[in-house]
Order: sequence, then C-alpha cells, then structure tokens
Amino acid sequence: MEHLWLEDEYGERPHPVIDKQIHEAEKQLNIKLPEAYIRLLKIQNGGYISINAFPTTTPNSWADDHVHIEKIFGIKPNEGILATPYLIEEWGLPESIVLFAGDGHGWFAFDYRHTKTDPSIIYLDVEQELTIELTANFESFLAGLYEYEESEEIEVEDQGDYSPQGLELAILTNDLDSLILNLNHVYETQKDHDPNIYENITLLLKHKDDNFRDIGALYTQHFYDKRLFTQEEINQLIIIIKADKQLAPYAVTLSKKKRSC
Repeated sequence: MEHLWLEDEYGERPHPVIDKQIHEAEKQLNIKLPEAYIRLLKIQNGGYISINAFPTTTPNSWADDHVHIEKIFGIKPNEGILATPYLIEEWGLPESIVLFAGDGHGWFAFDYRHTKTDPSIIYLDVEQELTIELTANFESFLAGLYEYEESEEIEVEDQGDYSPQGLELAILTNDLDSLILNLNHVYETQKDHDPNIYENITLLLKHKDDNFRDIGALYTQHFYDKRLFTQEEINQLIIIIKADKQLAPYAVTLSKKKRSC
C-alpha cells in the first residue's frame, strides 16, 4: 500500500498516524475504523494518491463509468475524517457516514448507517443527489482503484477482441493489476453474452484471496448491468456470492436488481 501515497509539492509526507489518534477518532465518531484504512494511515496520515479512479456502472456528474479521487483523508483535529460532522451539515449529507475523500461535488464515505464496524464504501454525488454503492469494504476499494487517462478509451479499442485467457491468467497468477485491466477491458468492449465471462467470474468468486473475491462480486454487478450474463448464470453467481459471508451484501443488491428488471 505504500506505493499509493504521493509526496506533496515540497517532497514531504505527513507522519504516520499513532494509535492514540485512532482511538480518539473512533471515540469521537462512535465507530470502528476499517483495519485496511488504519494500515494505510500507519504508512502516512492522509494525502494525495497515485491512482485516481474507481469503476462504476452508474453514470454520475463526473463520468459514466468511474468516479474520480485525488486524495484520502487522514486523522487530524477538525480535519480529515474528523471534519465529517461539519461537512454533513454543510452539504446536507446523510447521517451515520464518515467521509474519507472528496470535495463539494462528490464524497467517498464509510457507510455506517447499518453497522458500527466493517462499513461498505459509497460515493455521494452532491450535484445529482445520488448515492452509489461502490464496494463491500475499504480493502476491496483500494484494490479496485486504477489510473484513468483520457487516452485510455483509444487504447482499449486498439487491444482487439476480449481474450478470456488474459483474464483467467490474471486470476490464476494472482496478478491484481492485470486483473483490473482485464476486467475494465471487458466492461468497456464486451457488448454481448460470452460464456467465458461467466466461467472467469465464477473462478474469481471462488478465489482464496478475499480481495479477489470481492472484486469478483463487484464486477458481477457491473457485468450484470450490461446484460453479459444469462438469467441462469446470474442465478448461479448469486448462490455462490450468498454462500460467502464476506460477499453476502452483494447478493442482496443483485437480487434487488433481478426484481427490478
């Protein structure tokens, strides 16, 4: 995770957070912060990051296929995540969330509306008054971040047809960077049903690594929105997701999507 942080304009980095700051923040906000977030702040207490986007199939005021992020807040008196109560009131945001990134146009938040621990990650689009569910936890949020560039769309077109071997190889070799690139490529280029997508997502959902499985559940939603699965395939994927305690919230979302179709 250390590579995620960037130096500031003066070539400096904030000091790592200490346990006392963490405990005081949790007491003040009356929540338990995600372990992945704490580990990140123990490298550097907030700042600008080296990657700038998280994928979503929900069009928003930033883009149709992603939301933009520049920095992650740290823990400082009346700043960072501790500014959440003021920002909630200032921008008319829902209660029981903790903001960890964003500005007046859009905010990334830990969603504590139904829990005090292990929050899911949401994006609040202030301009469109829209709440987008991004991922089930902060660890998978970090894993799903990628570098978006304007030239990326042209590069995707030049890559040719989707190769199921590339996605499968990324899964089998535990290559997270290649996995995200392949999944994004599928999302950008694939227009019709392909049984290889279902097979690879199934493989991903059964991966031994929690992050890989969580990403698999996230992209199950994305690909379902694009109708890349048959109804029988999505039924089977929901069964797999529902049986996994970590992924179970995704099954609820997918079931709601089925009913609304």
